[in-house]
Amino acid sequence: MALDIKDDERLAYAPAEAARLIGHSRSGFYLLLASNAIPSFKVGRRRLIRRSDLLAFMERALGSTPEEA
Repeated sequence: MALDIKDDERLAYAPAEAARLIGHSRSGFYLLLASNAIPSFKVGRRRLIRRSDLLAFMERALGSTPEEA
C-alpha cells in the first residue's frame, strides 16, 4: 500500500500537518522527529518535513514499495 498525497502537492509540511496526514498524534510525531525516524529541516524558526521523506517513512512502516502496491 503506497501513500498517495496527490491532492496536496506541496514540497514540505509543518509537523502538525504531517502528523495529520499520516494519522499520528502531534506529540508522537515529534518523538519520531527527535529519534530521526523522519528527517526534518528548519527554515528560520519553522521546522518542515519534506513530502518525499514522509512518503519514504510510510513505505518503510508499511513494508512496501510503490511497485508492490
